Amino acid sequence: MTHNLRLWLVGPVIAILLCGTGITYGQTSTTDELYAEIGFNFYTGDYGTNTDTDTYTVPLTLGYSPSQLWDFYLSIPYIHQSASTAVTVAGKPIRVKKNLTGGKSKITEQYIDTASHSGLGDICLGGSYTVFRETSDAPAVYALANIKFPTADEEKGLGTGEYDYCLGVGLDKKINKWTLFGNAKYNIIGSPGGIDLDNFFSMTAGVSHQCATAFKGSVSIYAAESASAESDSPLEISLSGGYIIDKDNKASVYVTKGLSDGSPDYGIGAALTHYF
Repeated sequence: MTHNLRLWLVGPVIAILLCGTGITYGQTSTTDELYAEIGFNFYTGDYGTNTDTDTYTVPLTLGYSPSQLWDFYLSIPYIHQSASTAVTVAGKPIRVKKNLTGGKSKITEQYIDTASHSGLGDICLGGSYTVFRETSDAPAVYALANIKFPTADEEKGLGTGEYDYCLGVGLDKKINKWTLFGNAKYNIIGSPGGIDLDNFFSMTAGVSHQCATAFKGSVSIYAAESASAESDSPLEISLSGGYIIDKDNKASVYVTKGLSDGSPDYGIGAALTHYF
């Protein structure tokens, strides 16, 4: 990515980040709300190869909602990834192949193929701004953005060693106890020398139901273009649930099933959130 293009991208991303990021679709933020969340995620899959890749992440997320219109967060993950031919791109492993004519890369076959590795993942700063509030006839509409900082070790396959950017739009609409939600994003991926990675579109669509006063369940589908010619396009379905423990604490769990070789075979996760 050229220096001028990076500058062009940073402007609108930072503008939205100054407004913050939405925490959960269908959940209205309160004024001056601060939260901390600790999570655990596990994914496993062969991604179209003969070798399973197991990925464990423990993200620490700090969020702040200055008002009902904007939110922001900072996510700091710890990653463990088993020996594989995958590299973590945009938070998930994908299958890659070295471009032998494209220059040297710190992501070498030695690290990609033969060893398990752990360490700090890529730190992500994200934000959203409520462009239109929900009305009786129309959904709420959000502008979304995030920047991924290359803090993960690319030599271990835990990241690419490059900055990534994401711009998108999200929406949700409440209908009694149901909430329809979705987003569409354009992901701009930095490619290290010797590895061919592509920018890609991604979309999420789902529905949630307020099953009880303290419990909400949801189902969603995620689809995206592939970031690598060596990998299939991701497609997966997820079931999740959130439980309000008390006014300051919330617990959530999810399970996901991959529907293509571009997604993990399955994944599970949980998180605890504390509001200050």
